[in-house]
Amino acid sequence: MITVGIDLAAQPERTAACRIEWRDGSAEVTALDPRGVTDDRILELVAGADKAGFDVPLGWPDAFVAAVTAHHGAGSWPEAASSQLRLRATDHHVHQSYLRVGDGNTPR
Repeated sequence: MITVGIDLAAQPERTAACRIEWRDGSAEVTALDPRGVTDDRILELVAGADKAGFDVPLGWPDAFVAAVTAHHGAGSWPEAASSQLRLRATDHHVHQSYLRVGDGNTPR
């Protein structure tokens, strides 16, 4: 079985992909594109896959929408932590539930 995972971003420079071949109880990464994945590359990877999964960031964080709205109306940018403006609720949940404090990349 071949699976493909795509971490989709607004631009190819921040889009990543991974292709894994599963056989005989083991898995082998046969393609790893950590960034710069174009639409054509996505189509190429998915065309030969049995299954594909996509991580698609839909929508903007509520705090970011509120900040843009406030800036448009009053011309001022409200005080908010950077993470509140750039991370969605799902991102905050993952960080709080599954990652070690002080290390945003290490699972608990």
